[in-house]
Amino acid sequence: MRELDCYARTCVHNDKCACKKDCIDVNRSQDVAECSDYMPVGAVSYSYETAEERCFGATNHYHTNIHCTVNSCKYFKNERCNAHHVTINVDQIKEPGKVKCETYIQDNE
Repeated sequence: MRELDCYARTCVHNDKCACKKDCIDVNRSQDVAECSDYMPVGAVSYSYETAEERCFGATNHYHTNIHCTVNSCKYFKNERCNAHHVTINVDQIKEPGKVKCETYIQDNE
């Protein structure tokens, strides 16, 4: 994974629109691809397994791998995302519980 921009700023893994979690899971929920690792700030239990903690002095240039089960996406390959740039977004007003993968594109095989 080269770049991942995340605009879910209320997630504990978000660091200046970068995801500091080592690996995220993207799953299909109805008609959208969603990040299932979203955890709101202030959550009592969550994993601190992040690139930042393994690499002392890390910046917001994280390398987040994306495990994906949305096999209808054109970037899906062997349960991984092979897009060069991924954008994760959230609409706090219309759908506050959904953190969507905006890079999802229906595969027309």
